[in-house]
Amino acid sequence: PFSVHARAETVNAKILKSLADAGCLHITYGVESGSERVRKDIMKRMVTNERLLKAFQMTRDVGIIVTANYILGTPGETREEVLETMALHQQLQPDDFGYFVFYPYPGTSLFQVCKEKGYLPDNYWEYPANHRETILNLPDLTKEEVGELYDMFTAIREKDYLEKHGHTLTEVGQDTT
Repeated sequence: PFSVHARAETVNAKILKSLADAGCLHITYGVESGSERVRKDIMKRMVTNERLLKAFQMTRDVGIIVTANYILGTPGETREEVLETMALHQQLQPDDFGYFVFYPYPGTSLFQVCKEKGYLPDNYWEYPANHRETILNLPDLTKEEVGELYDMFTAIREKDYLEKHGHTLTEVGQDTT
């Protein structure tokens, strides 16, 4: 058995069936955002919400467990667009999901955007990658709003876990049974 990471725009029913037949039990898709504008204009990902929904359904149809990964606090993203991500999550209904606050890795195009627009703190190199809070000074999302939205994703995770397993996780993410 094995697991893979894939892009929703690269899979089809034949590929997914072949993966399942070969022993693939789990696929993680980088959904990133529920906003098509954020994916297309900022992340340069040309996948529609409709295509994501189809890929998730096709994956489930062949019996493969599906995980979604989301990013929040991307430069240029608004609060409303992060809420669109949460709404798309409810439609996708993944078996599991990860959610991460955007971090501007040096050498990436979005790091350059952050640098050019003045979103980085002067001492940005002193901040390690922390996927729970932003280091950026964004015009459309405050650090407090990013934290609040992260907490909203955490509440969704807790609710989903409770519905699936009948109990919650401890603060350190351990099963309480």
